Amino acid sequence: RGRGSKPARLEMKPDRAAPSHSRKGGSKPLECQSAIAAIPSPPAGRRANRKKNPYYLCDTRDCPSHRKSIPRAEIEGAFEEIVQSLQPTTKLFALAKIMFRDAWRQRAAQAQEQLLSCKRELKVIEGQIENLLERIVEASNPAVIKAYEARIEKLEHERLLADEKASPPPCRRAGSRSLSNSR
Repeated sequence: RGRGSKPARLEMKPDRAAPSHSRKGGSKPLECQSAIAAIPSPPAGRRANRKKNPYYLCDTRDCPSHRKSIPRAEIEGAFEEIVQSLQPTTKLFALAKIMFRDAWRQRAAQAQEQLLSCKRELKVIEGQIENLLERIVEASNPAVIKAYEARIEKLEHERLLADEKASPPPCRRAGSRSLSNSR
């Protein structure tokens, strides 16, 4: 019987590859630099007792590696060696330290500005409470006094929240250092 142009098994199509392949579409053969497909196991053909191991293959027609299977362990082992051999330079560490210190200082400045804003809000609320207390003393209508008292109660709640925001953060752990002082 003649062979058709269609693959013998559905797994041969790259879009039906098993999701267990971590490098699916990320690896490229050296010859053509196009993405390779992850396939669950090599086509068994007539031999059903073949060991099923995941592998990758290139599906580009002009590639010298076209339809040649590469075991997953081989590609992922090489990839793991490359990742483990990567080491940042001292310049990169220095640059990262400077960037982190700048970000830390910027965040500290933002926190300081928030603290000052909360303190200003606290003073405004306290002024409003004082103003309402003076109005209560001058008021003679019980309904107006009750409305002022309700407003004072609401402002007291807001004052407690603003006071909590304006209070200093909890102490740091004993062994921690400030990044702004370290060099």
